[in-house]
Amino acid sequence: MAGIIGSILPIFYFWKDIKDVIGNPFDFSKFVSNPNYTEHISFIERFHSDFSKIIKSYAGNSRVYVFIDDLDRCEIPKAAELMQALNLMISDEANIYFSIGMDRKVISAGLAAKNEQIFKYLKMDGPNHGYGLEYGYNFIEKFIQLPFKVPSPKSVDFLKFLPSANKIETPLNPSEPVDKLSVSEDPTPDKSPERDLKPSKNGNSNKETGTIDQNNDETVSNKQEIQNDKDCVEDYETSKLILKMVSSALDNNPRRIKQFINQFRFQRTIGKRTGLFSYNKGTAPENMWNCKKLAKFVAISIKWNSIISALNSNRVLLTILQEYALKPENEDKNLEKWIRDERLIEFLRYGCVEESNPSKNAAEYTLSGLDLSKLLQVSPVIVYPEESMSGSLLPSIDEMEFVRIPAGEFMMGSPSDEEGRSDNEGPVHKVTIKNPFYLGKYPVTQKHWTVVMGSNPSRFKGDNLPVESISWNDVQEFIARLNEIEGTERYCLPSEAEWEYACRAGTTTRYSFGDDESKLGDYAWYSNNSGLKTQPVGQKKPDPWDLYDMHGNVWEWVQGRWHANYEGAPSDGNAWDGDSTYHVVRGGSWNDNAMDCRSAYRGRYGPDDRSPNVGFRLLRKL
Repeated sequence: MAGIIGSILPIFYFWKDIKDVIGNPFDFSKFVSNPNYTEHISFIERFHSDFSKIIKSYAGNSRVYVFIDDLDRCEIPKAAELMQALNLMISDEANIYFSIGMDRKVISAGLAAKNEQIFKYLKMDGPNHGYGLEYGYNFIEKFIQLPFKVPSPKSVDFLKFLPSANKIETPLNPSEPVDKLSVSEDPTPDKSPERDLKPSKNGNSNKETGTIDQNNDETVSNKQEIQNDKDCVEDYETSKLILKMVSSALDNNPRRIKQFINQFRFQRTIGKRTGLFSYNKGTAPENMWNCKKLAKFVAISIKWNSIISALNSNRVLLTILQEYALKPENEDKNLEKWIRDERLIEFLRYGCVEESNPSKNAAEYTLSGLDLSKLLQVSPVIVYPEESMSGSLLPSIDEMEFVRIPAGEFMMGSPSDEEGRSDNEGPVHKVTIKNPFYLGKYPVTQKHWTVVMGSNPSRFKGDNLPVESISWNDVQEFIARLNEIEGTERYCLPSEAEWEYACRAGTTTRYSFGDDESKLGDYAWYSNNSGLKTQPVGQKKPDPWDLYDMHGNVWEWVQGRWHANYEGAPSDGNAWDGDSTYHVVRGGSWNDNAMDCRSAYRGRYGPDDRSPNVGFRLLRKL
């Protein structure tokens, strides 16, 4: 008993000392005598009380509305802190109402990022499993009393941004200066294979002039220019149509719509003055810019700027995306971030599809097959290093295959007794190729043409088909751009002598495989086996130097000018210049007979002529 008392006494004296210091924690007498609890309320309650007094002093009994827009545009941590501050200001007493405009997902992510360290105590695995967003959403829902979505304005509502929408815009005065250097001289006319070349004015036969016109019909290069800008007037209906098309893609956001209108007007005006809408009569409508297509491009540059950035390394990207939107097959992982964007795909389909069927007006809306070069002069592409996609979307020019052609000598032309010979193939003369060179293993394909030029003028479409319907001047532009891209001057057309030297590959016979015409089908696509169209390159047997399609498929441009015969021809293999307005093509095509596919056969075209029979092959200097 004494021991128990001895243990209790120290505790009693210790309690007495504590009471003397902090007082009796169980003494409620002062609260009973003074029932005013204002000294003991929490900070948040006191803040709400003071805040209510401030509001009342300024507004009396009136209601106060506070609008806070674009909360999600703050830096994410700051947005989370601001959200907590707003939560602090909300009380049940003050006549103050907060209307907050925000992206709930962004704010939820900000709250999750700010409080990520507490997830492990809440048995959450973190944002990788979506729990962070759930935490953020729950935080918001605790004080958002009435969530709602702001109704989207209609496209016609944006017409008020166009003060001249009820006025017809005056067309560009023909006397106003136009930068002709930026205007394509000869976009591809839709020529039929039977109307490829003009017959010689001196009365020579088709065989002698290299004409591949089977019906001997006369054709003249059509250079009549048209303006494809009928939809560029700014009247009510046209403006309404364009705004209806782009408003949904731009989230019906008035700020973005204003930005679109200003940018579209600017590019439309500059485009008119740089020939963006100028084309030769006969150009396919789907390959021509108009204002509806320009409006689509401008909207994409605002909403999906990464696409415009990627155009720097792949000018055919819009064509790929447009074709996928209309026929979603063969997904490319490099395009995943765009083809998975339903709004983008739907925007690309606009005007091109009606009730799941191709629209009869699709040519007025499609972004496939357009030449972006002139437009990007007006809207230069801004490239972000981290977004550079060079070589990632389509095979680059580096993937073009070349064959090393050795130096050597050969007899150029055909002997007088060769079957099917023309006078322009003689006299036979010795040519010395002093330096080796590389020659394309195949004719240039549409795949590689579009990588460089951004559009595909060919009549017969297919990545691995030879590009055709291109003039000699078009090819010079391709070569100039390719050399600029590669930072070199190595690419060019072969001279006529270099081409025949490579085609013969050491032989002296009618064809590189011999004189037997019946074997031509093993080596070439020509009128007897082509189905009257081009065929994928590399499908037939090569010549002895491993070059494909040197006979048939498409005629191939060479560098030199046309001469009636080889009198005075250079003996060193260089391109033969002269006063003729024609340039030489060699090799025959899908539309020609066996005689025209001989190693020595020569044809000619004007520098601006385009034909679905004619393509080219690149030479690369060592």
